[in-house]
Amino acid sequence: MILHLFWRLCAVVVLFAAITPAHAERRFGSVAVYCDTFAYCIVSPEMPEPLGDPATFRFERDGKANAPIKVLVRVNKPVEGGVPVRLQFGERVFELQPGTDVLTEWLTDEDDGTKWLSGYRIAPSRVDEVIAAMRAVDTARLKVAVAGKDQERQMLLDGMDNALRWLDEIQGRTGAQDAVLDKGPREATGAALPKALPKKDAWPKEIMRIYQREKCGQMPFPFDPLSAGFIATPAPGHELWGIACNGGNYNTQYVMIGVRNGDMKTARLMLFPTRTSKRAAGEMINARWWDARKEVWAFHRGRSFGDCGTVSQHKWTERGFQLITERKKDDCDDKFEDPWTKWPEAKAKRKQR
Repeated sequence: MILHLFWRLCAVVVLFAAITPAHAERRFGSVAVYCDTFAYCIVSPEMPEPLGDPATFRFERDGKANAPIKVLVRVNKPVEGGVPVRLQFGERVFELQPGTDVLTEWLTDEDDGTKWLSGYRIAPSRVDEVIAAMRAVDTARLKVAVAGKDQERQMLLDGMDNALRWLDEIQGRTGAQDAVLDKGPREATGAALPKALPKKDAWPKEIMRIYQREKCGQMPFPFDPLSAGFIATPAPGHELWGIACNGGNYNTQYVMIGVRNGDMKTARLMLFPTRTSKRAAGEMINARWWDARKEVWAFHRGRSFGDCGTVSQHKWTERGFQLITERKKDDCDDKFEDPWTKWPEAKAKRKQR
């Protein structure tokens, strides 16, 4: 839901942008994977910037059972009906034609039903062979007309298999019939998901009291605190409300409120152990709930590119959230690697209260 809103609003403002969403991110070689709390994921290969008016290439898939894999080409000012798309993977070349191999991709405003062109989608009948060709090489080339002029971009694909395996894992497909890579006999069931956050006027007064006490509500464009939230069940008799509280251009602060046995009088702000502060944190930055693991993953970006900052992983226990991993990188050096495995472990400060 968060990513749906993010892409829709960004499309209205700029139509084309190489956007880095402010969510927990994994990187596998030159391939990045972004997922929201509701298991909507984007797989995006690195594409060195060319001159001109470039296009971008990525996969999208939601967490529902047997959800289709969308292979998308995003461009500025797409043409209704599509244009030819040329993909070259080593000696394998796809000359994809509009109307049959290349379909027009539309976005719809959920509020008023307005539709607009956002780019192109590779026809579902060609997706499997395109993915197979991508997995066979480390580099590829994309050629497509943008605003009447041919644009050509290089795609870096090293790490694609690991990225697709992560996609299967986070969406609960590993060993299932609808997995991208590691298919198995298990029936497709879809990802384990929390409930969506209700509208603000339906929040219990105890939740609202904590929200206001934490001075929430400053959410600049394009973030929407009503859609950027969830209600999870970390264990029987426990409810966790995750609510976007305040935010900036690439960092959004979340508060987590625990409730026991459905009794809103027990609502309390959850605290998160951290090595980077003398006290436990009462907020998570760019938090994502992973329901199958009962974990919160957070990525406090040092800047929008995501080449620096702090990442943390907390697991739910009966005693509250316990820190599993916390890594920090201070140098914003334009070097991109997986923060969850490559960044240095955060140094511990004195014992927290």
